[in-house]
Amino acid sequence: MTQPLPPYAPLRKPPAREGGLVADLVVGWLLFAMAAVLGVVASFVGAFSMMMTDACPSPADARSAPCDDERVMAGITLASTAHWLFLVVAFGVMMWLSFRPRPIFWIPLVALLLGAGTFAGGEMLAYSGIPH
Repeated sequence: MTQPLPPYAPLRKPPAREGGLVADLVVGWLLFAMAAVLGVVASFVGAFSMMMTDACPSPADARSAPCDDERVMAGITLASTAHWLFLVVAFGVMMWLSFRPRPIFWIPLVALLLGAGTFAGGEMLAYSGIPH
């Protein structure tokens, strides 16, 4: 005689978010929005950093050293765009962790710190291409 199949177990629901984790979601996404606004400001300021080449002597002036244009452009590009890479990665990680009961508030803070570091590094790189 054959045995009947056991009934299937119902699918488990994912654990519900508690009040603290809901607040963490709200704070995390607000911090991400703030980081995105600061990213726009950093891109704008980085683009205005091109004015530091106004101090470069003209090529006809043989008395002073010329600017290192490639270094200046690399620094301005780094300062204007590198923080967007961190924000895109932070967005992906936050989306992934939003569906799990894990805190996400720290992700935009890390992206903000890394973006500020690359902005400062890019500005220093651009400034190092200007003769003093």
